[in-house]
Amino acid sequence: MSARRQSKAPAPRPVAAMAALEAYVPGEARLEGHKQVHKLSANESPFGASAAAQQAYRAAARRLHHYPDGSAGALRRALARRYGIEPTRIVCGHGSGELLYLLARLYLAPHRIGVCSQYGFALYALVIRTAGARLAMVPAPNLRTDLPAMARRAAPASAVIFLANPNNPTGDFVPLKEIQAWHRTLPPETMLVLDYAYGEYLPAAELQGLYPWARRQGNVAILRSFSKAYGLAALRLGWIYAPAEAAGLLHRLREPFNVSAPAEAAGVAALGDDAHLAKVVAHTRTWRARLAEELTALGFEVHVGEGNFLVLRFAARGARTAARARA
Repeated sequence: MSARRQSKAPAPRPVAAMAALEAYVPGEARLEGHKQVHKLSANESPFGASAAAQQAYRAAARRLHHYPDGSAGALRRALARRYGIEPTRIVCGHGSGELLYLLARLYLAPHRIGVCSQYGFALYALVIRTAGARLAMVPAPNLRTDLPAMARRAAPASAVIFLANPNNPTGDFVPLKEIQAWHRTLPPETMLVLDYAYGEYLPAAELQGLYPWARRQGNVAILRSFSKAYGLAALRLGWIYAPAEAAGLLHRLREPFNVSAPAEAAGVAALGDDAHLAKVVAHTRTWRARLAEELTALGFEVHVGEGNFLVLRFAARGARTAARARA
């Protein structure tokens, strides 16, 4: 058969919205001509995983011929004990990214709206578009999340609001009291997804009040990650605390055995190593402040947030641009 005839042969056509998607592109980890490169864009922990988590991961290698627990039961029970929440409302995932896709699949459709902030996590816009929903990206003046504007964009129809707190990449943080007051302005049909991937770096009081409040709401989901402070980024481990109905549906939607046994074992061990977590958080807070001070003295405009990173503003070829530096 000629090349011309082959090119005219019919082929399956992807959904138009899917063909127009832009792939999520992680930051570069290599630089030509340099043997050692420190990648800052992923906000990885410089301490790595705790010794207890590494040991649990190695021990799990002896059971690689067995399927993992289909519901990550041991990890859900460990999370429930730590935060005083119901294990039945916890869903674990292959990273928090999988859970974002599942939430979009559960609540978004072409006639619905997905709302995120201008400088929010890039994956929010991608999962909204993947669901075929309308994307409402709200401007963030001075790198600050505009909560009233997000509420207005969600009002016309059933919607999902994705809000990272602290926000990646700006570090912007909204105290729980402000979130609670703002939440009362949202339509009850709007699902509010609060992404606390960097929650370990917040004052303890913020997390203590978070789950008791979320428990009473029918439209609030709390997303968490083991990638940052716990240093388990390579294992792709995340979890969500959701309303009971939503949790049940997410369990039906998720892939069977979506959390590997080594990842679950490492996650349980990491939760039990309070000393390692305290060391990571204390180091981050100390050096975040010191780095901000030193960079300010050098003439940079520094935006200090609550994550394990900073935002710098500097001039490049006459234009104002933004870059991040590890704390």
